[in-house]
Amino acid sequence: MIATLKHEAEAGLEPLGGEDDISCGLAFLPVTTAALSPDAMNGWYRNPMVALNASDQDADFDRSEYLLDSAGGWTPYIGSFQVTGDGQHTLQYRSVDTLGHVEATQTLAFKIDATAPVIGGLPASCAIWPPNNKLVQVGAVTASDALSGVASGSPAIGVDSNEPLALSDVRIDGGVVLVRATRQGAGDGRIYSITAEAADLAGNTATAVATCLVPHDRSHK
Repeated sequence: MIATLKHEAEAGLEPLGGEDDISCGLAFLPVTTAALSPDAMNGWYRNPMVALNASDQDADFDRSEYLLDSAGGWTPYIGSFQVTGDGQHTLQYRSVDTLGHVEATQTLAFKIDATAPVIGGLPASCAIWPPNNKLVQVGAVTASDALSGVASGSPAIGVDSNEPLALSDVRIDGGVVLVRATRQGAGDGRIYSITAEAADLAGNTATAVATCLVPHDRSHK
């Protein structure tokens, strides 16, 4: 006499890797894996694609299905899909064979940061007067990120000009930007271009640009 071992599951009593009631053969549950791409950076994804892959030793696979953030019912898996929305996410997934055997629900937790960091402390534009050859503060640059956080070295700040610059014409100290109030005699004046770049730990980047004019004379201020 053969006794069939069974276990409780969502579909009722089901064979588990042993005798099958109907065929007296071996019955195996489907096995499903989930993969997210591209890979996470520092544990954070940016709107990843999700792919499910199922196998079944009985070759009687029927379907895979998933549930994202416990919203709605189970969705049949028909191909890779994208998950968007900053914050924590939970993906549940499973597969079913043609005899109705349901795989135990698998769970994958992951987090998304697809928002660029915020750069502050730069004016959209500014004018420097008088041209007294003194260093003038034109910005106090900061970078912030509410999710993964700001990457080391951010913000990176650079200053250029339409006129030749001496090393002493620019000073950058802890995000504070100072430029010299000077210009050549020809043209409309000196234009400083200040560029700030920042990255977060998820790999998102942001750039901010400001221009400051040291005019040729007060009429161009």
